[in-house]
Amino acid sequence: HAWNMTEVDYLTAQLHYVSDADFLEDYFEEEYKESSIPDNFISVGHRNPYYTANLLARGRVNDFYTTVNRLPEASVDFLRQPIYETGFYYEGEVAAANLEKTYAEDAGQEDYSTVRVDSPHGVYYPTKLDGWLTVIPRGIYHPTYYADTLVETTTESTRTLILTNGAGVAYSVLETNETTLFEYGPAELRNAFELGVETSFKAFRVFGDEEFPKRHIVEPYANFTLAPEPSVLPDELPQFDDIDELDENNNVKVGMRHKFQTRREKGAYDLVDADFYTVIGPIEYLYYDVEWRPDDPWQFRLDGAAGV
Repeated sequence: HAWNMTEVDYLTAQLHYVSDADFLEDYFEEEYKESSIPDNFISVGHRNPYYTANLLARGRVNDFYTTVNRLPEASVDFLRQPIYETGFYYEGEVAAANLEKTYAEDAGQEDYSTVRVDSPHGVYYPTKLDGWLTVIPRGIYHPTYYADTLVETTTESTRTLILTNGAGVAYSVLETNETTLFEYGPAELRNAFELGVETSFKAFRVFGDEEFPKRHIVEPYANFTLAPEPSVLPDELPQFDDIDELDENNNVKVGMRHKFQTRREKGAYDLVDADFYTVIGPIEYLYYDVEWRPDDPWQFRLDGAAGV
């Protein structure tokens, strides 16, 4: 359900209740490909030119899925905006959530939870050299507060069963079971920092006739990232999403974006938007993200990675 309450306030909600874990895969294959675990949430938001505020409640309906409950999560996203007349821009976020990792009933693992406050803040300085080369240095401070740290432990239990067959001959069977448990630790404030610079330029060529003109835009780019080890490592924290996986990250992302445009009644129209890139440090994969829109409402999307 989606409801635009006003021009700047909106509500979205989604509910999935299914009979078993294989239902979507068996009967709604396309939905299963998009998300193998159906999502259940209600979200209320407010947007304006400077920020977007959101209140979210996300919970599990079917106990045969492993999910992360957010009951609730409140967030404010500050859109990238100029800092007075300095030439610097600011972008940030504040998100506070009551999180709970709930495992499927047959997973044999212990649920865990905590309160997390995540608040990354970044400063950017976009410039253009010689009128064609875009350079955007950045500095980011990313603090995250956890009400509980977490240590994962595995316990092993062994038992010997004495059985007999139909002839009365006894034999033994050794059974070993492993159980994953979580021990709570003290609250922690994780501090993480990042420095980086993104650079790119665009070149284009126009071809075709006046009635159906085409334009090919090429945009090579590189994104340098230097992020030292945070003050608290991922294995000391409860894991809910990619925020908790934050670790040392020093690499260079290089790529080239291609756009093929034509003209429609409303202006420029992207027929193809293709982005090819890799991450150096070391190079393991070539990534691609391609969109082809021959005409509304048709759209084809292809993305993935290939090992090199």
